[in-house]
Amino acid sequence: MSDLSPDERQRIYLEEKARHEIRQEMEGTKTSFGKVIGITVFGVIALVILLAVIGSSMEESRSAAWQKLSPEQQHQQARDACAEFAKDMQYKLYSEYTQDERKMKASCEAR
Repeated sequence: MSDLSPDERQRIYLEEKARHEIRQEMEGTKTSFGKVIGITVFGVIALVILLAVIGSSMEESRSAAWQKLSPEQQHQQARDACAEFAKDMQYKLYSEYTQDERKMKASCEAR
């Protein structure tokens, strides 16, 4: 290397410096991409937890409202729900019912 001219040494130095900067930039990009993935995963988990809490509180409030009704009112609401179910299913064959719809039909028929 001692037989290189100062211009050649300068050119080689600048090329190596550019390679080093590009390498560091790529490492920085990897880190920022990892951060984006981490933040996204955290956001999705937080959203799922939030929805679970909201759903749970809605179910509790619905259950509390049901408990406040008198037995006659509860019975009337159940009959209304069965009547609405029968109206919704009047043009659907029994073979097309889902498992939940079949359970609902059996429950309504038992009343």
